[in-house]
This record gives sequence, C-alpha cells and structure tokens, in this order.
Amino acid sequence: MERRQAPNLGQCIAPGGKLRPGESPHECVIREVREETGLAIRAPRLRAVITQTAADPAERWMLFVFFVDDSRGRPRESCKEGRLFWCPVRDLLRDKIVIPDADRIFTPWLFARGRDLIVAKFWHRRDLSVARWERYP
Repeated sequence: MERRQAPNLGQCIAPGGKLRPGESPHECVIREVREETGLAIRAPRLRAVITQTAADPAERWMLFVFFVDDSRGRPRESCKEGRLFWCPVRDLLRDKIVIPDADRIFTPWLFARGRDLIVAKFWHRRDLSVARWERYP
C-alpha cells in the first residue's frame, strides 16, 4: 500500500499493524490483512522477524513478516492507511516501487531461495534511513 500518513508517508509497505493485547503475531496478520485489504488469508507462514529501532520510541518496531499463498475475497482499492495495489515482486527487487530504506535491504532476503527464518535488526537515524543493520544466522 502507498502510505497516506507518517511514518513512511508516500512510500509503499505491506499491510500490517500492531498486536492487540493477548493477540499472537499469527492472529494479528490475519486480522490486519482483513481490515486493511478485505482479504481473508489462510495459513500464513512466518518468514522473518525484524527489529527496527530509532531514536524516537514511537518509531521502534518488531516486524513479523509472513508469506501467504491462500486468500479469499476481493481486495479493496484503498483503506484509511493508503492506496492498495498489487505489484510484481520483480518491481520491488528492481527499485521500481518506493519503499522504506530497511525494506529495500531485507526484501531480497525474503524472496531468496531457502525457507530458513530470517532474523535481523536495523538501527535508524532520525529521518528513518538505515544507519546500520545486522542479519543473524
């Protein structure tokens, strides 16, 4: 989705959101995808856990990145967070879509061969550009 609000205003990100109290990451992805896209997903598979830290505590996140092969319903064109659209993976990998700095680094890892869980940490500057990162084995 192309974000209509900060953070990442004008950039494209995958649907997602914050965990509710007592909610698992698995339950959260199912709920957030339905709320933002209108799609009912089944059997999400955890692909990555990415910690993002910044000077501002409001901009510190732990991302649980899931892959989904099975969905039902018709996707919306838009939601309160932004404009929704499908894009080919190759456009993400070839920098044809404007995405956040950290996403540009970890997105190729997501689509690389292998099924190992990806674990990484990113440290951000005040403007949310990446200052440094580590990927853990």
